[in-house]
Amino acid sequence: MKPMPLRLFFFLLILLGSVAGGAGVRAQETTAETNAETTVAATVNDSAITNVDVADRAALLFLSSGLPRTPQNITRVKERALRTLIDEKLEVQEAQHDELDVEKADVDRALAMVAKQNNLAPEQLDGFFSAKGVPKQTLIDQIKAALLWSKVIQRVLRPQVAVGDDEVAAALERIKANEGKTEYLLSEIYLSLDNPADEDKIRQLAEDIVKRLGEGASFTALAQQFSQGSTAVQGGDLGWIQPGQLQGELDRAARDLKPNQISLPIRMADGFHIIGKREERVITAQDESHAEFFMKQAALPLHGRSLEQARDEVEAFKKTINSCTALATHADEFPSWKVSNLGSKHLAELPPWLATLAKTQPLGKPGAAMQQKDYALLLYVCERNDSNSSHDLIQNQIGNEKLDLQARRLLRDLRRAAAIEIK
Repeated sequence: MKPMPLRLFFFLLILLGSVAGGAGVRAQETTAETNAETTVAATVNDSAITNVDVADRAALLFLSSGLPRTPQNITRVKERALRTLIDEKLEVQEAQHDELDVEKADVDRALAMVAKQNNLAPEQLDGFFSAKGVPKQTLIDQIKAALLWSKVIQRVLRPQVAVGDDEVAAALERIKANEGKTEYLLSEIYLSLDNPADEDKIRQLAEDIVKRLGEGASFTALAQQFSQGSTAVQGGDLGWIQPGQLQGELDRAARDLKPNQISLPIRMADGFHIIGKREERVITAQDESHAEFFMKQAALPLHGRSLEQARDEVEAFKKTINSCTALATHADEFPSWKVSNLGSKHLAELPPWLATLAKTQPLGKPGAAMQQKDYALLLYVCERNDSNSSHDLIQNQIGNEKLDLQARRLLRDLRRAAAIEIK
């Protein structure tokens, strides 16, 4: 079974291509409306969010989601934009408290990904957003907030997450019991509900999203802009889920939906969930040669040195960059290292020495250093999808689920402790 990866550092925000023909959503505003927007919409621990910020973020939400600009939708989307901006203020403030920062190169990479997905060169993004009436800075601010929050999760919360052998053993027993049953490839959109007074508004927004999905809107784009779960970054992708892995109503929805169907909003204790089933398959034992592995490589130019002469640099990298997730931020501390994806490979495609490594190396941990020509190389096995449902893979999945829960709790606690005033 494939784990739920926490790909939080290469942040792909929106699928703009599907709405590329839309008109600028703010070009029609009157002078009076523009003047009104200069006022403060909310303060978060004395940090201001203006009505300009809210209007710009709402414009981005409309652009990425394709929701019609009806009076009701304008009100709901602006409310969602304000809530999102408040959360982002809290996330950025927490990152600053932990003395974390974002490199310009990371933001530029995210923008380049947005451009590439829309068949544009990075330098064309300014004109694209200008034509749509959405300031490019709105997207940049969202990217920065997401990257900072990702660093909080990985550097502050992840070390606090522990997974016991008993938890892994129980999960392995459940997987073994499910052999021959059906598992599902799922996506989710999660809308949190922290204030019971907001239930009707959140429910209506969830229903609007389901309606748009039914009309052909991109699940990925809507999840990236509206979902508040950690999977929002990867378009709501939950991966392959087996019976019993989700809570009550969510598990029933996963079972009852047919491929390419979307659930109605599901009310859970923490908010509303929308589940989409993309595929389903029967869980069967797998020939070892068809086991699939996703690997990454980190390379350090040796510039004429031997591997032994660079040993201290290699060991420092291994000690700090000790997970596949951490590889995405290696440039902060190790700019000389180059990281590349080796992609997904079946065991039968690998040379014997690499096949042995893929099967035995602990998931997400760097292997022994190797020298190839003028480079020191470290290999990481990031995902392992085989019939044995390895201990490391299950441990990684449980850890990701716990980490997601910790992140939600931290944001909830930050909201409760903050001085938030909505004007």
